[in-house]
Amino acid sequence: MPQLDISTFVSQLFWLGLCFLFLYLMLSRKVLPRIGKIFGQRKEALEDKINQASVYRDEAEALLAKYEQALAVAREEAHEKSTTVLQAFSAEMAHRKQAHLDSMTTRLRGEEEKLYQARQDINSKLQGMAEEIAQAVLEKLTDKPYPLKGLRK
Repeated sequence: MPQLDISTFVSQLFWLGLCFLFLYLMLSRKVLPRIGKIFGQRKEALEDKINQASVYRDEAEALLAKYEQALAVAREEAHEKSTTVLQAFSAEMAHRKQAHLDSMTTRLRGEEEKLYQARQDINSKLQGMAEEIAQAVLEKLTDKPYPLKGLRK
């Protein structure tokens, strides 16, 4: 094998050194600065995106706080309105109930008056009927006619 020949070691080492030197210079002057520049740009872009995300997160938190505050205010207003409506409804129902009670009381008084009149009429008719029945019973028992005026004592 020619690589293991001692007489060619020096020339092989020379070319090896020259190739490595060429590669080193090429990498250090051209390739590595470009790679470093790309990594720097990526790092800057990443930091910009992280900063932008942080700004967006802060904005979102501020919007969330504003939303929660608006929601709390809306709930409070809704509670106040529902309380107002409930009170108005309760007052209206109390008013209607009182009006209905008044109407029913008036009606009841009217019906009681009619009932009283009907009782009076019935009592007066019953008195007359009782007198007639008593007259008829007495006439049947005694076989004599009795006048109605004589029974009223």
